[in-house]
Amino acid sequence: MGEDDPITRYWGKDKLPLEAFGRMWTRQIARGFREFAKLGADQLLQVSFEDLQAQPERELRRIGEFFELPADEGWEKRAAGLLDSSLGQRPHNLSPEEYARVHEAVLPGQILLGREDPAKLLTSLRLMHEAVETYDPELESQ
Repeated sequence: MGEDDPITRYWGKDKLPLEAFGRMWTRQIARGFREFAKLGADQLLQVSFEDLQAQPERELRRIGEFFELPADEGWEKRAAGLLDSSLGQRPHNLSPEEYARVHEAVLPGQILLGREDPAKLLTSLRLMHEAVETYDPELESQ
């Protein structure tokens, strides 16, 4: 990877606004949903970050069963011990204005994930339209 890599060129910019990462996350969620539609129910396992944090051994067991991992007594407990349970629990240190911009950037993805009210869809569509000016098609081809 170097300067020829589109991700390095895009994300390597000085002082890239946090909401740019939020827009990228939203695009990745949308791309994922587009691909999920092509899968059969037996080919997809939904795992949420929040569930993994709350019940790590249970979720890891589900993941192991889904991928038909070989039996390894206690692997879930060992793997759960590697998780940082403070992730997602930390207070943010963003200004109210920056927090609002980041929230707007992730709103479409949050609606797709069922974490925001679908009634906010019109707001989400307006925000996505406004974000088009920052769209980098090279990133989508990766």
